[in-house]
Amino acid sequence: MAKKQETQETQETQVIQAAKEIIGTANFDHFSDQEVDAVYRVSYSFRYGVLIRLALSIGIRLGELLALRWDDLGPNNTLIINKTITSLPMSFDNGSVEKPSCFRLITLPMNVVYELCQLRNAQYTDIIKNGNVFDTFQFVITDNMGHPVAMETFLREYYTILLRANVRQLPFDALRNTFVYNSLKAGVDSNTVAQIIGVQPSRYFVSGEAIQQIPQMTSFTIPELRTGKSYPVIVTPENGSFHLSVVDFEDLSCEINDIQKGLNFIAKWICEKSRQIVLPEPTSPYEITLNKGEYIAMATINP
Repeated sequence: MAKKQETQETQETQVIQAAKEIIGTANFDHFSDQEVDAVYRVSYSFRYGVLIRLALSIGIRLGELLALRWDDLGPNNTLIINKTITSLPMSFDNGSVEKPSCFRLITLPMNVVYELCQLRNAQYTDIIKNGNVFDTFQFVITDNMGHPVAMETFLREYYTILLRANVRQLPFDALRNTFVYNSLKAGVDSNTVAQIIGVQPSRYFVSGEAIQQIPQMTSFTIPELRTGKSYPVIVTPENGSFHLSVVDFEDLSCEINDIQKGLNFIAKWICEKSRQIVLPEPTSPYEITLNKGEYIAMATINP
């Protein structure tokens, strides 16, 4: 028993040493499995919680996260990371700079894709409420008026999540460290991990398969996503009302004044359809071409 414990401690030391070498730091704080579990559960109660989970899933830096735009999300559930915020106070006029050395193309886990869609739906709701006052729809992280979120504001929510989860108040970089630690512990090659987090240059890299090797990063999903399906719905504003059409069901569309009621109607229709046919797999929202003024909402069903 003592020898087994000694072996585990040696392996732990080796993993941490390898992680330090990848990150390039002598100080290496990371969250335990129990802390990650607590953070995940609490984060679902916060608007930006999905971004905390994204950082735990792919090891993205804080500056890179804040600089993300919706057009960085591409086909086949890919995410391009090619810029970061480098100035404080943060300015999107000169704070976002291209960094070719950290460019990477990452395949996101499907649960993360759907959760990002839900965040986008929240922005659509803000647009409907605020109309022309809504500032921009370029950035992934915005407040309810469409303004890019300052680093201090985002970090305030991050530390609130940690407080609610009753875990250590570690800096945001600890999320990246945790991804590196769990990746190495799961047996992912150190060069692969370095490319995923952008410390080793890679002109083109898809890391989805590597990410799937990390049980800690893929075992947390919203219950609805684990048992149900979310179908993309194209929303077209038309003279005060909305035309809703479901991409995966050509015969399903409706005209309605309340988008949520329309989505509820669509979800009910698909549930009834599921008793007659085998439902198709939902089309990825990022594979859909939209006309000007159109946007995507999601209709989620639970069998």
